[in-house]
Formats: sequence, structure tokens, C-alpha cells
Amino acid sequence: MEHSDSQRSAIAQLVESAFHHQRTGNVQEAERLYRQALDIDPDYFDALHMFGLLARQVGRNDIAVELIEKALQSNRSPAALNDLGQAYHALARLEEAVRCYQEATELKPDYVTAYNNLGVVLQESGRAAEAERAYRQALAIRPGIAEIYCNLANALQDLGRFEEAEQACLHALTLNPDLAAAHNSLGNALQNLGRLEEAEQACLRALSIQPAYAKAYNNLGTILHALGRLAEAEQACRRAVELAPALAMAYNNLGAVLRGLSRLEESEQAFCRALALSPDHAGTLDNLAVTLKEQGRLEKAKEASLRALALDPASARAQSNLGVINMELGLFEEASQAFRRALALCPDYGDAHWNLALLNLQQGDFEEGWKGYEWRLSTRKDPHGLLRIPPYVGSDLRGKTVFVYAEQGVGEELMFSSCLGDIAALADHCVFECDARLVPLFARSFPALTVIPAMGRDDADLPADLPHMDFKLPLGSLPRYYRNSWGAFKGHVPWLAPCKDALQKWRGRYEALGHGLKVGIAWRGGLKQELSRQRSTTLSQWRDVFAVPEVHFISLQYGDCSGEIRALGEQCKIPIHSWEDADQLLDMDDFAAQVAGLDLVITIDNTTAHMAGALGTPVWCLLSSVPNWRWMLDCENTPWYPAMRLFRQKSPHDWESVFYAVAGELSLLVKN
Repeated sequence: MEHSDSQRSAIAQLVESAFHHQRTGNVQEAERLYRQALDIDPDYFDALHMFGLLARQVGRNDIAVELIEKALQSNRSPAALNDLGQAYHALARLEEAVRCYQEATELKPDYVTAYNNLGVVLQESGRAAEAERAYRQALAIRPGIAEIYCNLANALQDLGRFEEAEQACLHALTLNPDLAAAHNSLGNALQNLGRLEEAEQACLRALSIQPAYAKAYNNLGTILHALGRLAEAEQACRRAVELAPALAMAYNNLGAVLRGLSRLEESEQAFCRALALSPDHAGTLDNLAVTLKEQGRLEKAKEASLRALALDPASARAQSNLGVINMELGLFEEASQAFRRALALCPDYGDAHWNLALLNLQQGDFEEGWKGYEWRLSTRKDPHGLLRIPPYVGSDLRGKTVFVYAEQGVGEELMFSSCLGDIAALADHCVFECDARLVPLFARSFPALTVIPAMGRDDADLPADLPHMDFKLPLGSLPRYYRNSWGAFKGHVPWLAPCKDALQKWRGRYEALGHGLKVGIAWRGGLKQELSRQRSTTLSQWRDVFAVPEVHFISLQYGDCSGEIRALGEQCKIPIHSWEDADQLLDMDDFAAQVAGLDLVITIDNTTAHMAGALGTPVWCLLSSVPNWRWMLDCENTPWYPAMRLFRQKSPHDWESVFYAVAGELSLLVKN
């Protein structure tokens, strides 16, 4: 359309006046003037372009796209293409944004802003390698822009090149020491490098510069979570979602923290909030699956896990988590397949190796199981990983001194200690480090060993009065050498010896109760909510057992259970004997004597079962339908403890049939 000079001048003045109002925040007047200019010339480039920018300014990116696209019909302006790319980006139309930025850089090869914007969109599209190239092209043109170095660092982190990411952040900070985003990115890089304390300081520095920086609070939350400071991590994540209610990953990280705090319902709610904001985030679905599993909602957990894998089939973590869910559902072949898919995707994925090992052990494949069991040392902290002693790998121990140390829970210490006699017989000397509460019991039971309490730090030097150590070996690795077949379990029980004086004390107390069997009971256990729910019972579920005559029941339950015992006595007139000076948690040597003096122990799967088994006290262990790996499947006994019988649920949560069977067997025992 041809216009006179006066018309062109009038349009230009209208656009200039509109732009002035746009800059000063008078949006309505700016819009009125742009429309007036376009009434004169609907194809006027500057009016269309600037009106499009105004639409972006007020969040109407769909209108911005229409206006700028029309402007570009008459002028392929690199600036307008860049602005159109930003509008597409805001609308999450990433491929179209990429095309705009690419055309802008083709038309203007030194267009630094467009290269940087291209990198950002490519990175969000999961094309980190291409993003890196775009950022490097921008920096080749103008190397002094701290923000682009910060973006480059983020792309390098996505590529797993954390040392290079750290260097890019440091370069950004030499250009602009007060760039909060660079400090935050540095925190990410340091976290991925395992330097958590430095990472925390980097995030705190970012927040000191920009106190309302939601992403920095989010990153700080993940760092504090990794440091085990869960209460502080929760505070940081909650501050992140307060500042940025639409930040899906902050809700995801909050959910992970709440799961770590065993607040599973709140954890589920946080993950669901994250998914409401970002429905197709596979990692959040995987996290939700784990939380649902820990609540015992296995079918729902599997559904979430399969959704996660549909979105990201290459996630080794999600495959491994699906395997764990299938394992708990009793779908063992499906579990094995999931673990093997995880390892095909990531051959060094420790969790999948570890879970497959537990499955193998559960199915009685000791040789493969113990090999994979070594992967636990890559998935959890080795308490003596930094101790400067060569690891034992199966060499000749004649003339050698070996340092064996417990690295799991008390139950594992009691169970795996059956192997201490084997290694002590082969080595010249053996030093054993264990939970301090077990030192008297182990020292008495293994007089050839030097038994010391755990030091609590992985970099601590051993006490100076100990001999030179030739090898170190975690206690959980002993079965790999000494329990790799059913026959290898024979002739090793009982291996724990109670204190004779304490045993005499407890036998005297039991005799004072009168005629009848003296049966110790424990009915709940598991520090984690998930384990406690699977394994634990209530005293009211034991009524058939308590109805058996000529039996005195003695509480072996650790923790405060006086209220439960009192309530049972009031309701059913059933006495459960307990003594105030018995403390199963603090004085485990006295607890061993208490257990050793009994005729029988009936317990769910907890430390009491292992203590009784290792002492050789007859023990009946009550198990869920899919129990812990150590109890294997189907069998009524265990090679670990010949004096133990296993009573299994026939279906999930079916304790009724278990107690019916136990009551029947106890009645027969009384009669005999």
C-alpha cells in the first residue's frame, strides 16, 4: 500500500508515541496508538513488531506470534525473528522457537543474543550438545558475557561434564562476582562432584545476592537432603515453592525430602502437585511410584512406574524401581527382567545390581547373590571407605592380620557374625569393629578376636594399640567367601555365648513365674515406616496364641510398649511379663542372656529373631507373604539358624492364618 509522505510521517509518529507509552508502562495508551497506526497501514512493520512486543510484555504470547509473524511477511528482520522465537518459547512451542533463532543467526551471524536464546531452548528440548555449540558460538563473538558462561555451565552439567561446568561457572564469576545464577549453577556442579559442603556455600552465596531466588532455594534443598539434614532441606524446598508456586521441580524435591522423613502421605501430595504442573515428568512419576510402594500401595505404585517408563524407557532408575515393586508383588520373573533391563541401560548402576543380588539370594542362588551383594558398597556409605588399608579380595591369610568391620544394622551384625570364626581360623589375627552395644557379647563369643567399638568416622585412624592391618573387609562381604552353598552353613551354631551371671539371673526370674513354658515374644519392628508396616503385628492379633494354656509370655519388645501390654491385660486378662531393668536397645549383652534363658522365642522379623537364632534358642519367626531376602521363599527353615522355624503369610496381610498355625504348634509343644 502506497502512502503519502504525510501519512508515513503520521504513522511513524504514532508508533514512536506508542513506544514511549510502552516503555513508561502505559499499556492501554500504547495499544490504542499501535491500533491507530495499523488502521492506516495494516502491514506497517514497526507497528506490527512493536505491538507484538507489547503483547509479549502483558503475557499475550499468542497475540504476539500473530503480530510478529505478519510483520515478518514484509521484512525478515533478525530482531523480529528473535522476538518471535521468545514468544514461541513462552508458549512452549520449542521447535518453532529453534527455527526462529536459527534463521536470525543465519541472517545476522554475529547475533549474540539469538545464539544465547537458541542455546536455552535447545537445552530445554533435551539437546544439550547442540545448546553447548550455540553458547560457544555466542562466546566466540563476545567472550565477556557472564550470563552466557553460566548457561554454558548448565548445558555441560546436562552432558555430565561437571568439572567443565565448574570451570565455566568460575569464569562467569570472574566476569561478574555478583551473578546469583552463576553461584547457583556452581552449587549444582559441586553437588554433582560430591563436594556438598562447597555446594551449600555456593547456593547460600546466590541467596545472599538474590534473597528471593526460588531455584537457589530448590537446589539448596537437594544439597541439604544429600547431606542428611532433612529438616533444613524441607525448609529450603518449602521456601522455593512459596517463591515460585509453579516450579514443579521444587515440589518434586520437597516430596523426596518428605519421603526421607517418613511422611509418606505428604510426600505423595507434593509429587502429585509437581505432576499437576508438569504431567509428563518421568522422574516425578518414578518418585511417586517409590512413595506409593513404601505406603504398601503396590498396584498404584506399579501403575506410576509404568507411566514413568512410557515417558522415559531409558531410565535405569525407573526400571530398577519397577523391579523392586514387582519383587514385593511376588512377581519374581518380572522383577528379574526389570533389573536386567536397568543393567542393559547402565551396566554400572549399583542399585540394580544390589536389587538383583537380593532377588538371587531370596531364591537361594548364593553364588550369584553374594557377587551382586558387593554392590551395596557403591549404593551406601562405606564406613571405612577412606581407611588406608588394602581391601581383602580372597588372597591367602596365613600370617596376616585382617580388619573386619560391621557396616549395616544390628540384625546383619548378628547374622553375618556366624562367619567370623571362619576367617579367624585362616588369619593370623582378626580385629572386629562392631556396634558398641555388642562388644561384650562378641568379645566373649570370639575370644580369639580383638573386638572394638565402631569409631563413627570413615577417615578416622585405628587405635594406636592395634597391630598393623594387612587387609580390611566389611562384615557383609564374609558370606561371599564362607556361605556360598547350603553345605557351607553346617556346623556353625550356636556361635554366640551369653554372660553366665546374667543368664543365671534371667533363669531365676523365669522359674519364679511357676510351671509352664517360658516364651519370649516380639511383635513389631523396622525403623522405616515401610518395613514396620510389612513386618509388624498388634498384640490383639496374638489372641489365639495367648489362649494356649501353661505358657508364660515374656516381652522381648524393644521400645516403650507398656501401654500396649497394659491394654491387653485390661481387655483379655492376659499377662505379658516384663521387667523395668530390661533394656533391649541399650544393654544388648543382658538382652542376649534374657533370650538365651527362654524355652522358645516367637517374633516377627526383627533383631530379636537374629539374636535368638545366633544363641541357638528355639525361635519361630513370623513372616509376611514376600519377606526379606534372607528368609528366601516357601521353606519352613533357614540355613542361617537351624533352631528357627518360619511361619509365612499365605497372602498379603494374612496374619490370621499365621497365628492360627503358631497357636496349634504351641499347643502341641505344651502337650509334649
